[in-house]
Amino acid sequence: MRRRIAHVVFVTGFGTVALVVGLLAALTVASPGRRLLARTVTALSDRVFRGNLTIGEVSGNFLTHLSLRDVVLRDSAGSVVAEFPRLDVGYQLPNLFAGRFVFTGVEADAPVIDLVKWRRGRMNYEEVLHLGEGAGAGRPPLIEIRNLRIRDGTLTLRLPWNGPEGADARA
Repeated sequence: MRRRIAHVVFVTGFGTVALVVGLLAALTVASPGRRLLARTVTALSDRVFRGNLTIGEVSGNFLTHLSLRDVVLRDSAGSVVAEFPRLDVGYQLPNLFAGRFVFTGVEADAPVIDLVKWRRGRMNYEEVLHLGEGAGAGRPPLIEIRNLRIRDGTLTLRLPWNGPEGADARA
């Protein structure tokens, strides 16, 4: 009887490991799996971002590194906040599982970043990332980027002009 229980436990455990490895391989190696994974990550991003995040393709080893293609982050009005044709991200899984977004290396090729400060004083990226919101809701998540490399990027910074009273904006 013990031998039969040990056999069932072994077969169940081995089958579960094989299922997980097969699923990960299907999602990370096959092109349709990578597109499905990109759509899934895009759908789950609504919990993190106010606005819309779209990812064209995901590749990499998924344990320590991801390569993302055609990443676009939009604010709640639909305006582009950041657009990345290619974004390579390094990370450590234990940090992600602990809710800490510590990226050990980030490389971006030809990003287009459009930062806007609204009249009410907040920046568009603060709104999209929920920064400075939810006082008393606990500690905000740690977001840290180490070793950032940007090649051929464009940054547009738009700030409202608030001159002194009676000043003409054309002066």
